Amino acid sequence: MAALSHAVRRVSQALGRGPRRPWRWGLLGAVLLFGPGLWHLGRMSWEQRRLDRQLAALAEERERLQIEQQRLQTDSTYVEGRIRSTFKVARPGEIVIPLDRSDGD
Repeated sequence: MAALSHAVRRVSQALGRGPRRPWRWGLLGAVLLFGPGLWHLGRMSWEQRRLDRQLAALAEERERLQIEQQRLQTDSTYVEGRIRSTFKVARPGEIVIPLDRSDGD
């Protein structure tokens, strides 16, 4: 509220006082009447854009997870590879040689 009174004071000083410029009082009235609403409209518009970007990112993540689910349900080779890489599991008789990813870079 203090910011609004400060803005009113600045607008009032900028407009000047006097009967020669009655349109300035109209402008001041419009700022007082519509200013807070326009401010909130701008904030809501910004929030809507942020939420739209977040929704798009979540939709992409959902699509990626659906593809992953489909591969896990249908591709046994993919499942075996995931198990081997995640849990470091080997078949009986295999020798696992762990490689650090930082060594190959």
